[in-house]
Amino acid sequence: MNRKFATAVAVVFMLSAAIYLFKCNFVVIGYQHLKTDPVRWSILTKKQYKTKCCMGNMVTMTSALEEHFWEAPEEYRRAVSDITVLTDYWPGKRMPVCPEGGVYTVKGDNSGYAVRCSIHGENPVCAKIKIP
Repeated sequence: MNRKFATAVAVVFMLSAAIYLFKCNFVVIGYQHLKTDPVRWSILTKKQYKTKCCMGNMVTMTSALEEHFWEAPEEYRRAVSDITVLTDYWPGKRMPVCPEGGVYTVKGDNSGYAVRCSIHGENPVCAKIKIP
């Protein structure tokens, strides 16, 4: 009986802490279940969370841009001028949207092209795509 009570108290405490963090402009975005560490929570500010979402969108869009260049190399200039040609690579033909309202564009030259957000800039993880 005492163990159940202690578990219930711990759960209530963790939920109240999560609500407090959310009200204080923090977001609990998830946890990882690892063998060595049973639960590891990732706590980010809302701005950090939105930046991570945008960076993830840019990684996905970079992959779509690379695939587009390989499928239709003669149309790469069209993709650079009109990024909406990449809608064929998403279900529902809808482009990802920046959580903070940024606009995605493709920037580059003959050395390579990269997807860029008007608010967050380029994703430092993504390499520039070379035209085949």
